[in-house]
Amino acid sequence: MITGIEPFNVLPSSIVANDSFYSDSDLWKDPVINGTTFTRSAGWMVAAHDVGGGTGISYLQANQRFGTQMSFEVIMSLYAFDPASNNQISGIRLWVDDDNWFVLGAEINAGNQSAAMLRYKIAGAESVVHFPVNGADATRSNLDAYRRHFRIDVLNDHLVIYVNSVKRFDLKANAVPLLNYYFELIAGTTDDTKAFQAHFRDVVYRNHITTPEVYPAKIGGSITLSDTTPSELIFTDEISGNLYELVLRADLDEAYVQQAWMLDSPATYDDITSECNDLTTGMAVLLPAVPAANDAVILGASEKFDHVDVYMDGGVSNLDNEFNVLYWNGAAWAVLAVTDGTNGGVAGRTFYENGRISFAPPGDWTAISVNGVSCYYISIHVVTAGSSVPVATHIQLGLVSHSGFDHAAAFLSTLEVKMFKGFTGIGYTRSYMDAMSYRQCVGERNVEINGWRCDGDAKITFQLSETPTKPVVIPYYVFTRRL
Repeated sequence: MITGIEPFNVLPSSIVANDSFYSDSDLWKDPVINGTTFTRSAGWMVAAHDVGGGTGISYLQANQRFGTQMSFEVIMSLYAFDPASNNQISGIRLWVDDDNWFVLGAEINAGNQSAAMLRYKIAGAESVVHFPVNGADATRSNLDAYRRHFRIDVLNDHLVIYVNSVKRFDLKANAVPLLNYYFELIAGTTDDTKAFQAHFRDVVYRNHITTPEVYPAKIGGSITLSDTTPSELIFTDEISGNLYELVLRADLDEAYVQQAWMLDSPATYDDITSECNDLTTGMAVLLPAVPAANDAVILGASEKFDHVDVYMDGGVSNLDNEFNVLYWNGAAWAVLAVTDGTNGGVAGRTFYENGRISFAPPGDWTAISVNGVSCYYISIHVVTAGSSVPVATHIQLGLVSHSGFDHAAAFLSTLEVKMFKGFTGIGYTRSYMDAMSYRQCVGERNVEINGWRCDGDAKITFQLSETPTKPVVIPYYVFTRRL
């Protein structure tokens, strides 16, 4: 056991202690268990509470006491949690006595929900400070499973609080004797109906104050766009530091055809799946060289879809074939009522131009095996043959279960992503005058912003050019790194 830090030694000899939780350590006493267990697991100390496991605060206490000029830090995540929990807390605690203690970590309760907070009691009076981790608020929506770096520096007469290496709070603690206190990992709840896990790693304490090492702040969530009103992501210097680098990824949920056949009636199937999914000009030949009645384009997916997007630019238009659309109802191919945006205003002239074929998925629509591949299929079926052979550049399906940009946005609409920097007294101004533009149906990339250097507040906006038929949901992941 390390013995260089004695109870009342204000300036002990130089010591740095750490525990990566890969093996047993003599830094800790046996845990005190009140409903939540502590278990080492492959580089983590896992604090786990099961439904019905009991209530109270469990803690893992360091094997000695501490004085001033100390620094304590840990990486922690809410690995699993129920946002409807009540009175759940986890983090690091400095414990003097029942009336004087400090907890830095996360909590969920009826009044305060935060992935980063400081709850403390000085001379019997309890207070809490919530630190924004996503935009400018500190509400339930900020709860997430991302790792965060928490640090408390104990100086002569106050505590300095860091979250992800950014100074967030300076607490005067003159009334508290910052000597002879314990350092602990804690986790617990008074709600025995909810399970949760908090994971701790890389605990470090040292008896001298150093400049915090850079640790990226990780932020995640989703943006919902129901119309053409822009939605904003705001990044403040309070969260990321005065000068920081920002990286953002946003998933546009690229759509595709899982299976596509060109049927040369009565029973010759040509697999054109890769040609439909390609964006190379004029790749997907949709009918045989000599079209005939009952030839068809058969499109399918492993789940139900409600529209087909067809991009004909660079291909060959259908001029004289007449189509209808069929689906398998479990017993036979039946006519499917559709709104055909590809026919140029002439009923049955499917594949004449760019457009969306949309429909309400029938309740009796059933998967069927076509040429050995089982899917939910529609058959775009030749009723009266002409002489033209339509060729598409790209075809994709909009799955009912998906709400991403490529599935749910209006056909060939655009998503514009703009970047702004904030200036005191001025507000936000465009950082780059050219917006990043992403087009539905013909895009093969997600939103990526790499290494944007920000000095102060920053904002990124997302805006649709047209109102979608259902809300578009865009999940995103961001990390900012103090420079």
